[in-house]
Amino acid sequence: ASPSYNPPYRYYWIRDGALVYKCIIDNYILTKDPSFLELLVSYVENETKIQASKTISGLGEPKINLDLSPFNGSWGRPQNDGPPLRGLNMIKLYNTLIETYESMSNKIILPIIYKDIDYIIENYDKPCYDLWEENYGWHFYTRCVQFKCIKEFINFSEKYNINYKKDRVTTVYTELQSKLKHHLDYSIISSFGETGEIIKKNDASIILALCHTDYDATLLEIVHIDKFIKVGEELTLFFKNKYTNNHYNLIGRYENDHYYTGHIWIICSLALAQLYLYNSYNKIGVEIINYVLSIDSNLDLSEQYDVDNEQQLSAKNLSWNYSELYFSYKLLSKIPV
Repeated sequence: ASPSYNPPYRYYWIRDGALVYKCIIDNYILTKDPSFLELLVSYVENETKIQASKTISGLGEPKINLDLSPFNGSWGRPQNDGPPLRGLNMIKLYNTLIETYESMSNKIILPIIYKDIDYIIENYDKPCYDLWEENYGWHFYTRCVQFKCIKEFINFSEKYNINYKKDRVTTVYTELQSKLKHHLDYSIISSFGETGEIIKKNDASIILALCHTDYDATLLEIVHIDKFIKVGEELTLFFKNKYTNNHYNLIGRYENDHYYTGHIWIICSLALAQLYLYNSYNKIGVEIINYVLSIDSNLDLSEQYDVDNEQQLSAKNLSWNYSELYFSYKLLSKIPV
């Protein structure tokens, strides 16, 4: 996730890895550059080994050591967003490679997809830790990516005439749509605790959920875009009030965050930029992107940023920063000049 030893981010996170490789898949589709294909082959090989690894929480294990050995220290586990994010990548990879690399697609990629689908349908109704690895319960972000992966697997199955656990997959898809509706009030509830109590509302993971499901049309039928905008507005107001010099709609994770005193997060700010760009609020999105680009001339971007003191904090060169920056630019490129 980052080269930093302090905080200890020098591990491979299933979620972070999936988000970074989503960019590489995208670039391979656009360019057919063999250097991207080489990276993707390594990704497929490594994920096969990771899925077979004897970790504490199975496919819900959030991170592993860089030598692919299990990380068995104390941590927030399981985290059930990793398998659907990886599954989405593998479905896209299969669609991309099946004609040219049939053997790899059917013998290696397809089994990865099946294992991730199995994990989702066996665990979608069980509590887990959230995106931020802090709260245990049921989470909007996790349910969104599970829903999206199941939806794409249904489309994938129809395309290739696959009947893998069809009835169960269809049932889970319907139930996930229903569970997403539980998160709706005047805006969006981010997390429920184990006993169903609301434990978090205004949370940037809600916006990241929309970005990481590619603004799915069915999701936006369930949860109207105005509710995502409302979350963005609430977070923007909080973080503008926190700083003297935050004139650019930069946001952190959630209100009253205590980790490194809860400063601006690059990934959260760029997710907000994507939300505004998607919804044609181009000026705000462009301002956020330009500010992020101005933080460091070498584009060395840490996890957090104190906008008043112009100080980067927490993990150095967070890989996830760059995947959000890439997809922000991708949306930006669609703006008419």
